[in-house]
Formats: sequence, C-alpha cells, structure tokens
Amino acid sequence: PAPLLSSPERIQQSMRVLDASTHAVRLTVATQEQSEKGTEPAYRRHYSNYQTWFQMDQGLRTAQNSTWKEVPALPINATKVALFLEYETSREKKKRNSSETFNGTTIGKSGILQAISALE
Repeated sequence: PAPLLSSPERIQQSMRVLDASTHAVRLTVATQEQSEKGTEPAYRRHYSNYQTWFQMDQGLRTAQNSTWKEVPALPINATKVALFLEYETSREKKKRNSSETFNGTTIGKSGILQAISALE
C-alpha cells in the first residue's frame, strides 16, 4: 500500500508550489485593485521610496560596522517593512517632486496603510 504521507522533501516542494500559486493570485488581485482605485502611481512611489531607503540604510549599517554584510532589498519581508515603516513614520513629509519637507509633519495612518499595501 502507498504511504499516507509523502517524504518531507515532497511536502516542502508541494508547499513551495502552493506558495507560488497563492502569490501569483495575490499579485493579480493587487494589480486589478490598483488599476480600479488609481493607486498605481502612489504604490510605485512607495516602492521606489522603499528601495531608496533600503540602499541608504544598508550603506549606513556598512559604514558603522565593517563586518556588516549588506542585505538585498528584495525579497521584501515583514522585518524589512517594519524597519521601513519606522523610518516613514519618523521622517518629515516631503513636498511632491521636491526634496523640501513640511516642518513638524509625519506620515499618517492612511499613508502607512498605503505603504504596506504597496509593498505586499
């Protein structure tokens, strides 16, 4: 008779296939939602801000610690997003298409939620 459980390697492979499938579905749904809401430009901006910040963060960590091994920005995970959100919530808001900031302002709850959605 055939065994009831597959080998651990087969289970892991099956889980990777399931993960890839659900990720593909999520990307499709997210793309559709973005196009319907008109959030694509904002999502691109958050993603670009994340990439820029991550490179800056890794550069600072390397400068402060010569044994630091730079971590790639991708894939995005919860740890990286949490650090990015800490940065986003503590920096002053920037004026659009400018490096100038609004003194005494920080990103609000809706901006945080949008950043999380963009990085999903």
